[in-house]
Amino acid sequence: MNAINEDAVCDEIVAAFQDVPRPDRCAPEDFVAYDEAEDLEYLVGKTWLDIATDVTYMTRHCEDQFYYMTDECFLYLLPGYLLGTVKYDFALVEGVVSHLLIVLSLAGCADELLPYLSDGLTLSQKRAVAHWLQLQLEREKERHPEVYECADAATAYTVVLERWRQWA
Repeated sequence: MNAINEDAVCDEIVAAFQDVPRPDRCAPEDFVAYDEAEDLEYLVGKTWLDIATDVTYMTRHCEDQFYYMTDECFLYLLPGYLLGTVKYDFALVEGVVSHLLIVLSLAGCADELLPYLSDGLTLSQKRAVAHWLQLQLEREKERHPEVYECADAATAYTVVLERWRQWA
């Protein structure tokens, strides 16, 4: 795999997602939560570019947040999360990266959300996500080269990228 340019990935994400419609709401109508309510209220009126540039928001990301928002809200904000994880130091956005990997993995709790993403993403958006995954894998290999000494090392990064490789 050739090295992937992070500026090119960011440009591709912006171009691919520029026309995603803003959702009517971020929380489902029957939403009842306590700690998560504040985070979802924060999203009202925000654009995905706002999310991408808000390091405080990215840093305080909670694991279940993607599952508390509507599918439309997640699809709308996805490019902001992708861009933010490229822009900021991994230590600040590690939680967002790991939770995006879960959602994009087609496994576990993501089963309900992923079909919506699979059907809702255009080919160019899927390609942008696949290139983001390639970039994240390259960065992971730089952080932990010992894990990837074996050519067929299976990690969350490699497994998810393999599922999205068809669009890369």
